[in-house]
Amino acid sequence: MTRNILKQALIFFSVFFFSFWFSCHGKAQTSISGIVNSYIDVTGIIDTDELTVSDASAFSPGDTVL
Repeated sequence: MTRNILKQALIFFSVFFFSFWFSCHGKAQTSISGIVNSYIDVTGIIDTDELTVSDASAFSPGDTVL
């Protein structure tokens, strides 16, 4: 009985340890800083691929917007 409990405890802590280890060290993360997105008011939609905005200084010709 005691041997069975020790075996179950060993399995539990092994799974817990490896889950914790891989969740902390198994990911490569890139640090992001600064302004990632710009938000501008849309004042009009001209066509399916053309629109007007309140201030276009944040964009360059050909930029993709959502």
